[in-house]
Amino acid sequence: MLKWSEALSQLVEFIALFLTAGAVGFRFAALRGRRIETDRPFYDDAAQRAAIIGLIGALVAVGLAIPGISALAARGHRTVGALIASDVQTQIQIAGAALAIVGFAIASFRIDGGWFAAAFGVIGGALRSVFVGAWKQSVSPIHSLAAGLWIGTLFFVVVAGLSALLVHERTRERRAQIAADLVNGFSPLALSMGGVVVLFGVTTAWLHLHTISELWTTAGEPISRTAAGGSCGLEQSDPRP
Repeated sequence: MLKWSEALSQLVEFIALFLTAGAVGFRFAALRGRRIETDRPFYDDAAQRAAIIGLIGALVAVGLAIPGISALAARGHRTVGALIASDVQTQIQIAGAALAIVGFAIASFRIDGGWFAAAFGVIGGALRSVFVGAWKQSVSPIHSLAAGLWIGTLFFVVVAGLSALLVHERTRERRAQIAADLVNGFSPLALSMGGVVVLFGVTTAWLHLHTISELWTTAGEPISRTAAGGSCGLEQSDPRP
């Protein structure tokens, strides 16, 4: 059976992904190309809030990744250093985490260039299996990343966008227009990522389930860690987040 500690770890992992991917989606979709000089203080504040929250998510993700990398090394009877030196996915994971942390940290000081580093780090790290041609292993990460960009960006529209808008007196007369712009910027991302979530969710189910009854049983027994972990993008053969 799936242990509560494992379920909690998976939940925190998804929250970290939503915070990092959502911050990137908010900056490059909801805020993209919608700045005019008179409203710049609001957009700068909203982006800064998103960067700070994204940085927290990136740090949490690193905290979860460290035990996973150690466990993978132990499973292969190698040191962590040997694993990093020989495993491309681990190298991409570490590089992506570093880029995300540095990028969000820079962006939190209102330096726009940091967002590009954060975006490369978050997306590249999440899709590391794609870079090594492990296409079957890429299905669940793509599903999770799309969900993060969809639900996470919506979270940031409310927390970093609309909440910042309410405290900016200089934008009082344009609040309705700015709020509409945020939603209009988010809508195309929501529609496209929603479609990706559905497509890759069905693909994940097809890869892991052989019969409809396996939605609630596996070989006549309650759902195991393998089935639960597979549907959440955490294959038991690879403990890395």
